[in-house]
Amino acid sequence: MRAVLVPFLLMFASPALAAWPSDVSISSMATSNGQPASGTVMNDFRDLSRELGSGLSSYPALPANTTGIDGFDVAIGNTFWFIDAYGDGEPTEWERSHPENAPPSFQMSPSLVVRKGLPLSTEVGMATSWFAGSGQGAISGFARVALLEGHLPWPSVALQAGYTGYVGNDELKLGVMDLSATLGTTVPFKRSTNVTQSHFSPFLTVGVLRIRSQPTVDQSVLDTTGIVPIGGSDQNSEAQITAVRLQGGFQVNSGAALLRMNAAWTPSASLLFGASAGVGF
Repeated sequence: MRAVLVPFLLMFASPALAAWPSDVSISSMATSNGQPASGTVMNDFRDLSRELGSGLSSYPALPANTTGIDGFDVAIGNTFWFIDAYGDGEPTEWERSHPENAPPSFQMSPSLVVRKGLPLSTEVGMATSWFAGSGQGAISGFARVALLEGHLPWPSVALQAGYTGYVGNDELKLGVMDLSATLGTTVPFKRSTNVTQSHFSPFLTVGVLRIRSQPTVDQSVLDTTGIVPIGGSDQNSEAQITAVRLQGGFQVNSGAALLRMNAAWTPSASLLFGASAGVGF
């Protein structure tokens, strides 16, 4: 437990303690291998914002059924991002945004997700994650409502709305609003006669992301790179990034214990695989 909690505490450490090798740096996009940046840096900033937004908002991937009015669960997990960190020609967005132009070939993000059931088949929750190897992470909040649940053989259907904020980066303000619908079911299975049943809950989620990304660096960096904000009221900003995300997975409950596995895909972004374990009551 300590090995998981320490990164979350370090995420809020003072800037002097946040010199991490995988920190995302917007000012680093002004140079490439010691030379002034050239090429489509704004496109790279847009791709970086899309990948960060889709990845850091992916953790509340949940079954279609809610926890019930008295229900509560908490799960600790880890998500792997399989990114294209290096290209054959121009530097990638990951190379540009790392001071040494040497990003890891994949990303890893530990996370903590908590949710609490409410009346009328609704629930609220929050999640926090750490962008491994950096002093940065994300905090998410979400609300869910089940339109149909627990009426076999009909599937369960749930709607979810949430917001994720990127934290710990003084050079980038990034936020993601997501709306999604989840289709799934829950089926019991017995381990043996007269023993408490366990439950298996597969699910499929289709969602829409709205990503806003605001660089907070010196104007000289913006002038050099041509980077402008994505979203917002500024007339010089580009339109928000809108993307569709597909998620699928399953949850197994056995007594109070739970195991959750999921995968997520957003076009033009990373493929993610996650696993988490926790307890539910």
